[in-house]
Amino acid sequence: MGKEDKTITDFILEPGSGLVYSTSKHILLERAPLYEEAWKALLTGKGKYTLILGAGPATWEVGYALQEQDLSGYDLPIIHLYDISPPPQAFIDMHKAYPQVEMKYHGDTDIVDFEIQPEYIDNTRLVSLHGVLDYLTPSDIASLFEKVIKIKPDVISIRTCTTQGAWESNFANKNQDHIKKEQESVARLQEGVIDIVNLEELRNSIMTLRIPREEKIARNLSPDYAASYLLPDKLTGYLIGQGYEKPQSIVCDVRGTEQPTNIMIVFKLKENTS
Repeated sequence: MGKEDKTITDFILEPGSGLVYSTSKHILLERAPLYEEAWKALLTGKGKYTLILGAGPATWEVGYALQEQDLSGYDLPIIHLYDISPPPQAFIDMHKAYPQVEMKYHGDTDIVDFEIQPEYIDNTRLVSLHGVLDYLTPSDIASLFEKVIKIKPDVISIRTCTTQGAWESNFANKNQDHIKKEQESVARLQEGVIDIVNLEELRNSIMTLRIPREEKIARNLSPDYAASYLLPDKLTGYLIGQGYEKPQSIVCDVRGTEQPTNIMIVFKLKENTS
């Protein structure tokens, strides 16, 4: 195995954060090419701000967008990163590498308590929510999307977890046939068969896995980890109803395993949306 490939199984442990994997830019693009749409929005989008909610491996969402770019050619946004954990070393290194980019890491901030700043509204080019929604309850997810819609970002980039990973499927099979519901939802998304739903319908569609406390702890997760899994056609139906175009989407695996453990969806705001 070459040096580059070693990143496939590297991960960073923060208490209660699960397994946060790291990988190189070119391998990430091979697995999830839709990341490039978010990077394009960060570099060239409209609006003064970019918001990373649940910063996690922020180098994937910010650092790789900046990497190998002549930044003097871009009107870059102010980047705000919100996460319940303090800034990881990866962010500190990234911040040092790009002193010309204005970034602020809001550590110790549960994104459930994320507060909209007035200056964000109608002035945000990208809101990114990657690999974090499964930590929230269905009600908290609905409340967070209600806030995002009020901001009205030009682009929303979302990467959700699926129930089909080796660990997750152990519990999904025992939770009212969640895997089948998810597969049917993904098929509807890919076929473009989308029904508009309201916020309450979105909340009610979110599945939660019943996972024993000891299993969560063994996975480096908090005992109160919510294990929430969205049906992507319902999420899409909600955001289209709130003024976004039909999205680009892929089923992918950023970890390099054989299972499609992620769904990535990128939404763009329709022009002339009031």
